[in-house]
Amino acid sequence: LHVPAWRFYADDTRFALATAGRRGAKTYTGARRFLRKIAQDYERLRHLPYDPGAFASAARSKKHAAIWWQRPPRLHYMVLAEVGRLLKEPKKYIMQFLPAALVEHTNSGNNQIWLRGDILIEFVTAHDPKRNVGSGLNGIWVEEAARVRSAAWQGFISPMLSDKQGRA
Repeated sequence: LHVPAWRFYADDTRFALATAGRRGAKTYTGARRFLRKIAQDYERLRHLPYDPGAFASAARSKKHAAIWWQRPPRLHYMVLAEVGRLLKEPKKYIMQFLPAALVEHTNSGNNQIWLRGDILIEFVTAHDPKRNVGSGLNGIWVEEAARVRSAAWQGFISPMLSDKQGRA
């Protein structure tokens, strides 16, 4: 990483914004930073009890059954972009930097990656902010944030992060 990218990667603030010109390593560095934050959160919170509720008894014996992947995650993250085509690069880098042994399941239809330790990463668009409601997030990565409507932040990103004091 070049010096400005390294500063962004190493930044430990709750909210961080990377700005640079084209090919400034924003997405590359963002993926590395995003995964580093997930690892830090897991180390900090893994001792807390986790119970997937009804999914535990119904599907634990059939861990690879379709219903198992619908369980509530221990840690929940989101990669968000205005349109779907902007999610390709973040997903490519995340898969490049993730050790294969950490990937438990990928669900292309739902744009999800489940990591060992019951960690969920979802890839969603902000094109219609009213459709994006859900549970609290431990973190979000907004790709090309300048393209995302401000209503998305106010309407669903900020409230989802406030539940768990998540990072962006």
